[in-house]
Amino acid sequence: MEALTLMRACLPHFINRHSCSGPFYLTLTDLHKSNIFVDEKWHIKSIIDLEWACFRPVEMLRPPLWLTGQAIDGLVDEKLADLKLALDEFYSTLEAVEQQSLRHWWRPGSLSVANTFRENWSTGRIWYFRALDSLTGLYGVFLNHIEPIFASDIKNTAARYWYPDAGNVVRRRVADKVEYDLQLRQAFEDIKSED
Repeated sequence: MEALTLMRACLPHFINRHSCSGPFYLTLTDLHKSNIFVDEKWHIKSIIDLEWACFRPVEMLRPPLWLTGQAIDGLVDEKLADLKLALDEFYSTLEAVEQQSLRHWWRPGSLSVANTFRENWSTGRIWYFRALDSLTGLYGVFLNHIEPIFASDIKNTAARYWYPDAGNVVRRRVADKVEYDLQLRQAFEDIKSED
């Protein structure tokens, strides 16, 4: 619940106000390797499962994180470094394809999907919007990638928004639990001794 609430609170940090009016891109939100059919030379022949396609702002474009075969909430440490290398290669290839296929009207400074991907990586947008798309991975992505952007110890600061004296409440509850356990243990020992 805390992660969802804080995701809502940090939304303005990740939205680019200049792109609220467009451009919008058709996005295949369920695109993964099992939905892409290729021939023996790895040329894409067809893509299936298009019912989840929608138009999204440019900052919500997502590079394929499945390049490394890892789940989104498992992308930490060396797996994150592997992803970064794979994405750098992907971005370079995409940029070359963009420049080649759009060479008649593409100019330096033009909107580039490859550059948008790079910017999304450097600002943390990639993690924010991926987390929103992954209900099972949201919590792990929030803890590993989004939380460090804002605070090193958010657990101690965020709890205060629910209750200003949260630290004392938690300490009191822990002490009550210790006392309860002692009383419960004593009650069972008393029952045992009566038998």
